[in-house]
Amino acid sequence: MSGSYKTCPCNAGYYSDTAYLCQACHPSCATCTNSTKCDTCPSNAVLDAVTQICVCPTSYQWDPNAVNSCIACHYSCVTCSLPTISTACSTCNNVSSHRVKVNTSCQCWNGYYDGGSSVCGTCNYKCLTCTGSSSSACSTCAAN
Repeated sequence: MSGSYKTCPCNAGYYSDTAYLCQACHPSCATCTNSTKCDTCPSNAVLDAVTQICVCPTSYQWDPNAVNSCIACHYSCVTCSLPTISTACSTCNNVSSHRVKVNTSCQCWNGYYDGGSSVCGTCNYKCLTCTGSSSSACSTCAAN
């Protein structure tokens, strides 16, 4: 019990309003002061200092299959978006990762290959494009 009226505390995800009724927090909050200001976030979310609501960190998005949980984007994405889960890239790390956004994926530039990490590997100098985890597996050859 809390306060001078001996009210029971609200459950997590709810706050006590001025009439001592439990009201729902913003959906992103673990705990809150009111419906628009989070006090704490779920374990893998962070509090946005400006909006005071919980957001997923860079390279994560809200998991549509779990309440208040962030999931990692595909390794090639900087940011991703629903509804196709983590493989729908919103932005790519174009310069340092050597990737370009094509529709909803971040593909490697010509002269680079996707080796299964965020940074594309450099193809062999004889290749214009290459595939797989080998720099010498040419898909197309460079002009002589």
